[in-house]
Amino acid sequence: MANRQVAIDMGLDDFSELLGKSDLELHPQEVSAGFISVEAEVMTTGVAKIDLEEFVILPNGKRKWFFVIQIPGHEWQQRDCRSRRDLPRYHRAQESRNAPAGP
Repeated sequence: MANRQVAIDMGLDDFSELLGKSDLELHPQEVSAGFISVEAEVMTTGVAKIDLEEFVILPNGKRKWFFVIQIPGHEWQQRDCRSRRDLPRYHRAQESRNAPAGP
Protein backbone atom coordinates (compact mmCIF):
# COMPACT_ATOMS: atom_id res chain seq x y z
CA MET A 1 0.00 0.00 0.00
CA ALA A 2 1.39 3.38 -0.92
CA ASN A 3 0.21 6.84 -0.01
CA ARG A 4 1.50 10.36 0.57
CA GLN A 5 3.01 9.50 3.98
CA VAL A 6 4.93 6.55 2.51
CA ALA A 7 6.35 8.88 -0.14
CA ILE A 8 7.40 11.37 2.55
CA ASP A 9 8.97 8.59 4.63
CA MET A 10 10.96 7.40 1.61
CA GLY A 11 12.23 10.93 0.90
CA LEU A 12 10.28 11.28 -2.34
CA ASP A 13 8.78 14.56 -3.49
CA ASP A 14 5.57 13.14 -4.89
CA PHE A 15 3.35 10.12 -4.34
CA SER A 16 3.47 9.33 -8.07
CA GLU A 17 7.16 8.38 -7.68
CA LEU A 18 5.97 5.28 -5.78
CA LEU A 19 3.78 3.94 -8.57
CA GLY A 20 5.07 0.69 -10.00
CA LYS A 21 7.81 0.27 -7.39
CA SER A 22 8.16 -2.86 -5.28
CA ASP A 23 9.36 -3.22 -1.70
CA LEU A 24 12.72 -4.33 -3.12
CA GLU A 25 13.07 -0.99 -4.88
CA LEU A 26 12.10 1.09 -1.84
CA HIS A 27 13.80 -0.70 1.06
CA PRO A 28 17.10 -2.41 1.83
CA GLN A 29 17.09 -6.14 1.08
CA GLU A 30 16.99 -7.20 4.74
CA VAL A 31 13.88 -5.08 5.34
CA SER A 32 12.05 -5.93 2.12
CA ALA A 33 12.76 -9.66 2.60
CA GLY A 34 10.70 -9.55 5.81
CA PHE A 35 7.81 -7.82 4.04
CA ILE A 36 7.90 -10.34 1.19
CA SER A 37 8.03 -13.31 3.57
CA VAL A 38 4.94 -12.18 5.48
CA GLU A 39 3.10 -11.40 2.22
CA ALA A 40 3.85 -14.90 0.91
CA GLU A 41 2.61 -16.50 4.14
CA VAL A 42 -0.62 -14.50 4.11
CA MET A 43 -1.29 -15.32 0.47
CA THR A 44 -0.47 -19.03 0.94
CA THR A 45 -2.46 -19.59 4.13
CA GLY A 46 -5.26 -17.09 3.53
CA VAL A 47 -4.89 -16.04 7.18
CA ALA A 48 -4.52 -12.37 8.07
CA LYS A 49 -1.69 -11.06 10.24
CA ILE A 50 -2.77 -8.38 12.68
CA ASP A 51 -0.59 -5.95 14.65
CA LEU A 52 2.78 -7.18 13.41
CA GLU A 53 5.60 -4.82 14.30
CA GLU A 54 7.57 -3.71 11.24
CA PHE A 55 9.93 -0.87 10.52
CA VAL A 56 11.21 1.04 7.54
CA ILE A 57 14.55 2.77 7.35
CA LEU A 58 14.15 6.45 6.63
CA PRO A 59 16.57 8.35 4.36
CA ASN A 60 18.28 9.74 7.50
CA GLY A 61 19.05 6.14 8.61
CA LYS A 62 16.57 6.08 11.50
CA ARG A 63 13.94 3.38 11.86
CA LYS A 64 10.24 4.22 11.81
CA TRP A 65 8.12 1.53 13.46
CA PHE A 66 4.56 0.52 12.58
CA PHE A 67 1.83 -1.86 13.65
CA VAL A 68 0.87 -3.68 10.45
CA ILE A 69 -2.33 -5.42 9.41
CA GLN A 70 -1.87 -7.72 6.43
CA ILE A 71 -4.88 -9.42 4.87
CA PRO A 72 -5.09 -11.76 1.88
CA GLY A 73 -6.43 -10.26 -1.33
CA HIS A 74 -8.84 -11.86 -3.76
CA GLU A 75 -7.53 -14.47 -6.20
CA TRP A 76 -7.83 -12.00 -9.07
CA GLN A 77 -5.60 -9.53 -7.22
CA GLN A 78 -2.82 -12.11 -6.68
CA ARG A 79 -1.66 -9.84 -3.89
CA ASP A 80 -2.39 -9.10 -0.27
CA CYS A 81 -3.20 -5.80 1.36
CA ARG A 82 -0.95 -4.20 3.98
CA SER A 83 -1.98 -1.34 6.23
CA ARG A 84 0.42 0.40 8.64
CA ARG A 85 -0.19 2.45 11.79
CA ASP A 86 2.62 4.41 13.44
CA LEU A 87 3.73 2.74 16.67
CA PRO A 88 3.28 4.59 19.95
CA ARG A 89 6.01 6.94 21.10
CA TYR A 90 7.19 4.59 23.85
CA HIS A 91 8.54 2.18 21.24
CA ARG A 92 10.61 4.89 19.55
CA ALA A 93 11.79 6.11 22.95
CA GLN A 94 12.91 2.57 23.82
CA GLU A 95 14.97 2.41 20.64
CA SER A 96 16.57 5.78 21.49
CA ARG A 97 17.58 4.49 24.92
CA ASN A 98 19.24 1.45 23.32
CA ALA A 99 21.18 3.52 20.77
CA PRO A 100 24.95 3.84 21.32
CA ALA A 101 26.09 7.02 23.04
CA GLY A 102 27.55 9.74 20.84
CA PRO A 103 31.13 11.06 21.07
